[in-house]
Amino acid sequence: MNTSLFEKLLEKVTPLIRKQNTSLRESISPAERLSLTLRHIATGESQESLRLTYRIGQSTISGIIKEVCITIINVLSQEYLRMPLCEDEWRVVANDFVHRWNFYNCIGAMDGKHFKIDPPLKSGSLYYPLKKPYKGERSMPST
Repeated sequence: MNTSLFEKLLEKVTPLIRKQNTSLRESISPAERLSLTLRHIATGESQESLRLTYRIGQSTISGIIKEVCITIINVLSQEYLRMPLCEDEWRVVANDFVHRWNFYNCIGAMDGKHFKIDPPLKSGSLYYPLKKPYKGERSMPST
């Protein structure tokens, strides 16, 4: 994510994720909250690792990630994602899946995520990756 895109997203979510400073301590800034959340989402970095990087408690990080993700969904869904509002609109979506993909009783789909693993010995093609390999990775895992 480039800086200008980050700034645009930050501008949209700041009013909803800003916390009030207290006499005991300053709150975590909206920019840091968003940065932490996006790093977790983009890299899959553990909350334990983020705790050390950002010097914030793990339970605080957990709450921040949950809150900021919900806020991002709410803010961006107004502009970019429109959910069907009634049963007839859901039927249109389901019919599109039938006509386009020949896939009945479906109203949505997500692409899978590629996880690099070491397959069990003698597992054959059972653990063959369906997605293209990462750069520098072989297309078929060694067994």
